[in-house]
Amino acid sequence: MVQTGDILKVFVSSPSDVTSERLAVIEAIEETNRTWSDFLGVRMEAITWESHCRPGVDADVQQLINKQLPNYDIYLGILWQRFGTPTPRFGSGTEEEFEIAYRKYTENPVGIGIMFYFKDEPVHPSKIDSVQLAKVQEFRKQLGPKGILYWNFESVGEFRQLIRIHLSKELQKHTHKSTASNGNIPDLESLKDESEKRAYALFEIISTHYAALEEHEDLLGTVDGFEDFINATDLLCDRLEPTVGAFTSLLH
Repeated sequence: MVQTGDILKVFVSSPSDVTSERLAVIEAIEETNRTWSDFLGVRMEAITWESHCRPGVDADVQQLINKQLPNYDIYLGILWQRFGTPTPRFGSGTEEEFEIAYRKYTENPVGIGIMFYFKDEPVHPSKIDSVQLAKVQEFRKQLGPKGILYWNFESVGEFRQLIRIHLSKELQKHTHKSTASNGNIPDLESLKDESEKRAYALFEIISTHYAALEEHEDLLGTVDGFEDFINATDLLCDRLEPTVGAFTSLLH
């Protein structure tokens, strides 16, 4: 559940080779806040070491970062081909941040969520660090036994689509938990007010709608000729027809 009042704090943890994806998370959070924060009464905040830490001195750099990071509600990890720089305690700063979050989860499963993503975009062989990549692959193998379902993606565009949908659902889920803890709305199915039911349903429909538009934008970047453009547009229409129909039915 949200531990920080009306702010759902999302900690973004990753090495330096997924900068675009880190920015995509921040953009998705800002977009979701603009769309839903006033209605739901909960907003999200991106937590990164760049935005929430300051210069200082400690036993090591990662230890200093750990101490300065605020409490958060969701740990969001991203890995691609680099595992990161080792710390005195773990194979990388990202691994240490993950282990801290996972320990919090084992101590209080309802107090924190964990979302992990792996980028599978191909890399030119000359740019591959085999040692770093092997560490990423080994780390990925360890998540399943811990009960963690991770997600793969192949491009920044696909990641934007995924993160928009997933964070929207997390915001809605935490909103339900927050209102339930206050004795207001136990869950979506038990809502008595039809207007509130419709509003939450619209929330999910619009999230899906945005995802389809984002996918179409990425697809247009790969089209070759007018026929491909028509096919891409037809695909978009097929994707949007259910959401437009559902949206219209809810409004009437």
